[in-house]
Amino acid sequence: MLHYTLLQRVALGDEGAKLSLDVNEDKLRESVQMHMQNMFNVRQGSVTALDDYGLPDFNDLDMSSGYMKAVTEMRKAIKLALEKYEPRLDRVRVRYLQNDDNPLDLRFEINAHMAIPESPVRVRFQTMMANDGLCKVVG
Repeated sequence: MLHYTLLQRVALGDEGAKLSLDVNEDKLRESVQMHMQNMFNVRQGSVTALDDYGLPDFNDLDMSSGYMKAVTEMRKAIKLALEKYEPRLDRVRVRYLQNDDNPLDLRFEINAHMAIPESPVRVRFQTMMANDGLCKVVG
């Protein structure tokens, strides 16, 4: 059985009053996407109860070994965050999408299986990290 998050129930009003949701692939995908975007815009260490929730600040990563090493660390951080804090996804794969025209463009593609009871669905999302540090997730 799949459930709305507390904030989703509040935002949905009467519809959110019921704890469980009908398994609708589009609604579930939208919920996962919204959670990923929220989680990726939280910096690790800023949530007292969950010190590892969110992503590290890219600017704080060790660049002494080069830009691509920092990109690899961010890719791993995204994968770990999803595996730990997004239980509706499994078989998560994250890859860096290099942009030769703009090498500082930081984008990742996320491929996974969305855990719909009895019929998992493949999903693909893309993250785009802007210069202001905010992350946008599209699917």
